[in-house]
Amino acid sequence: MRTAAAMVLEDARHLAGAVRHAESRDVGALARLLENVGVDASALEAARRHPFGHVLIFELEGVVCAMVYVLIDHTNGVRGHLQLAVVDPKLAEHREVIEQRLIGVATALCEAYGCSPMDARSRALNVAAAKPPK
Repeated sequence: MRTAAAMVLEDARHLAGAVRHAESRDVGALARLLENVGVDASALEAARRHPFGHVLIFELEGVVCAMVYVLIDHTNGVRGHLQLAVVDPKLAEHREVIEQRLIGVATALCEAYGCSPMDARSRALNVAAAKPPK
């Protein structure tokens, strides 16, 4: 089986991966991704089922490599909140490019819902920069 790091092309701006909504079949891979960076994966299912929550994943050739969780909040107008962003620690050298792609799709999703600019200030964003476990 190929690793995610082996699938990244020389120039990470041209990653052949895809961004899509997470599905039931992704739960196991997402739980492993979260656990790899020390995030409790138990809240994943609740987040995935939240009526205004969106879990977007980035995958390379069918391997889940990163994810973001966006919450559409209707309490004070419509706002999008980036709650969590995680990139596989094995892809740390490409983290920024992968995050940019995911955040770009998340921003477009928020705009489609009529949100004012997405709030990307999240304590969880720091997780995306987590060092690989030793």
